[in-house]
Amino acid sequence: MEARSLRTTEAARQKLINASATVVATTTRVVVAPENEEALPAPLVDWPSADIVTIRLLSREGRSFRYSTLMSEASARARVMVEKLRAHGYQALLVGGCVRDLLLGREPKDYDVATDARPEEVRTLFPQGEPVGAHFGVVLVDGVEVATFRSDGAYLDGRRPEQVVYEKSAEADAKRRDFTINGLFLDPVTGEVFDFVGGREDLQAGRIRAIGDPDERFREDHLRLLRAIRFAARFEYEIESATWSAMARQAARIVGIAAERVRDELDRILREGGARRGFELLEESGLLVQVLPEVSAMKGVAQPPEHHPEGDVWTHTRLMLEGLRQP
Repeated sequence: MEARSLRTTEAARQKLINASATVVATTTRVVVAPENEEALPAPLVDWPSADIVTIRLLSREGRSFRYSTLMSEASARARVMVEKLRAHGYQALLVGGCVRDLLLGREPKDYDVATDARPEEVRTLFPQGEPVGAHFGVVLVDGVEVATFRSDGAYLDGRRPEQVVYEKSAEADAKRRDFTINGLFLDPVTGEVFDFVGGREDLQAGRIRAIGDPDERFREDHLRLLRAIRFAARFEYEIESATWSAMARQAARIVGIAAERVRDELDRILREGGARRGFELLEESGLLVQVLPEVSAMKGVAQPPEHHPEGDVWTHTRLMLEGLRQP
């Protein structure tokens, strides 16, 4: 098959997923890469496929990744920021959920840039930038969050660190993040992925795993308990055993989080896909009784079998959630 041949049907797209090397677009089109990565034209952004937003190259061995973005408006803005920061002597990479989504062949909802530039240096380069987390080194520039590499001090309120220390390396920044799949960095110019926490392996394995000591991660920020559930449900991933055990031990801490933040996470569990599994994980982890005790109380509540042969109200609710589409 020619390296630049296009397929426009979903059936062809599914067939290509198991090929030796594939480049999968986030639109209905697919660009098929040759088995030999060295045969790919460079840079990938020169490929004449204007409607293709994201290209993904995954070697069958799963250890070598190369990605490129062709150019959604948001990704183009992020790349311009990375290039400008570098032109002025700073390090700059894409980071977090946008990298995770690109590696999964999804178009990110937003883009984040991490850099060793201090917030005041970022604002000098981008005067239109607005500090949205000045205490944490975050500047919002044209819809892209630009954050200074940092490590976190003590968390006293179960949500945010009392102080941060600006760092000079992406590796230091990665180690303060929540889950390995969210701790990856990507060079949008070369497509190189920087993985200091084993995130690529966990993406390949379909696994949610806390970075470092899971008990410490959940003690720091209790909302991570719900985020783990949401990611596992959304991506149909398993939660790594040590991370799961820590969640069960720490479940009662979720009551210390503001109700509106809990509501937002529950709303996303319902809306992002895998709602039934999300609620089952909430129940199995001990979180459901903490955040929605009235739903937890549905277990064992009988229904008239002639009208509800499926079983109790909890079973009925899970079946309803399984059929739920985006509201």
